[in-house]
Amino acid sequence: MLIIQWLLKKKDGLWMNFFVSLLAVLLTSSAFAAEPAQTRLIGFYTNMVTEGKDDPHFLAGYNISLYSKGERTLVHIGVANGSTEPVSAAVKSVAYDPVTRRLKFCAVYSTGLEHGPGQGAPREALRTLTFSGIVHPNSIKGTMAIRDVCCAGCRTSYSRAKLKRIKHAGRTGELIEYPLKDGGQSGALRGSSCKIESSTL
Repeated sequence: MLIIQWLLKKKDGLWMNFFVSLLAVLLTSSAFAAEPAQTRLIGFYTNMVTEGKDDPHFLAGYNISLYSKGERTLVHIGVANGSTEPVSAAVKSVAYDPVTRRLKFCAVYSTGLEHGPGQGAPREALRTLTFSGIVHPNSIKGTMAIRDVCCAGCRTSYSRAKLKRIKHAGRTGELIEYPLKDGGQSGALRGSSCKIESSTL
């Protein structure tokens, strides 16, 4: 405020022009800094197996949706469990290299309720799903590793997966409104150790 009063007293056109130019630059920089990064689509991919036409049930497979937001990669994954809607997994960590197109992520989901050892009270059947693979122009190929969170002695189950891209769902680079909370999480699930290091790509 004191600088503005001083400039008004000086009535110097050179100083006024300098001040106006500086103010315009500061306002423009602030506007760009405040603008949030936009979310763009990388692709929708699926290998879901369904049964029934009028009331389809998702018997097996996965849906994977990939988005980019600035330098971040966001993932939404649905897991088939035999119901009419895939289960949304809570994505805990993501690492994606846009040059090599190698993708890794770790997510946690629940298959419902199950009885623990000794047939005690039902507990939430938590599973961790770790994916490692390559994003191709028309598909995602890689390995799915599923581990039972509640069973320390159970072995991790590994399987190869190929998910085809759904081209009519959107174009790569298309602006899109991300359907879930920022970070790719669809909900907080407890009891999981799920971390992917980007240095492993």
